[in-house]
Amino acid sequence: MEVKKINKSVLFLILILFCYSCKGQKEGKNSISIIQNIKANNSYFQLQKTIKNNETVFQYRDIEFELKSKEGESILLINNEEFFIKLTLDSPNFNIWYYKYKVDKIILLEGNDYYSSIFYAYHLANNELFYLGNFTIEQPNIENEKPYKKEFKINIDKDKVIIQTLLNGSPSIKKTFNDQINQVQKKNRDILISSIYQRNVQWSNHCEKVSEKDNIMFYSPDEISFNIASINFICGATPKQINNNTIEIYLKDSGTDYAPNGEVYSNNNMPKGINFDDCSLDMPIARVKIISEDSIEFQWLGFYNRKANKREYMKNPFGNNKNIVVLTRCSEN
Repeated sequence: MEVKKINKSVLFLILILFCYSCKGQKEGKNSISIIQNIKANNSYFQLQKTIKNNETVFQYRDIEFELKSKEGESILLINNEEFFIKLTLDSPNFNIWYYKYKVDKIILLEGNDYYSSIFYAYHLANNELFYLGNFTIEQPNIENEKPYKKEFKINIDKDKVIIQTLLNGSPSIKKTFNDQINQVQKKNRDILISSIYQRNVQWSNHCEKVSEKDNIMFYSPDEISFNIASINFICGATPKQINNNTIEIYLKDSGTDYAPNGEVYSNNNMPKGINFDDCSLDMPIARVKIISEDSIEFQWLGFYNRKANKREYMKNPFGNNKNIVVLTRCSEN
């Protein structure tokens, strides 16, 4: 009877040890995760932990950094492409923190000495690297403390990059930097959009057909003209910019729609079955995405009948079998 009691005790002890061992293994597996996910203000960033680091080369899962010096200047190689950087290091230890969000990448270059770390922040997007600024994290009482566990929450908001530092999980320094790369890119995109507004320039997918080609002309940010020869239809319209490289096209009042001979169309002469008095002026009929100064992506949406609450004439006038076509800039008249 006494032996049975001992066996039960032993079995109970083994069971406890087994459960504890399983828990420890599970925690161990979680602790070596390669990617740490961080959510910040609806922005989703990933801290890419180093896979290989030999002091100046940092290999991450999808990018490689290398720190070099050239003619007295600091150079950061990103996937073997050189970028000159602002970097003053008085410390022997160097580290790179790499966060990414969609096509944007935030790079923090850390010079770490005994009492503090200085971080140089950069924004990499579309193969351009822009310096944001720097900040310092100090730990003056490190003799009596463990080194801080550092994490960052990063948010890109219009022309700002906001970096929130977490030390041992608690919010600390918060820095807001002007994001020059977004300003430069916005300026370039604005120039690109404005370049399509030129009088006497036709856009078509059949430039070789000369005067018979179906075309669209962007006279100004207030005036667009369709000339669809295949259905003997000319239509006045107006654009509205909806983002950095896209505009929507809206009908003007039907009284501005006219035939090639200058006579105002009556509704019966419009594309078959379309009554323009019923067509909405508040719903876009097409969408244009700027690809370059010489090509655009044209998406036809159709006319919106306010009475029937539906789209009509869904055939793309530049290609009946395609909802989206690419139009190119034709030679000036």
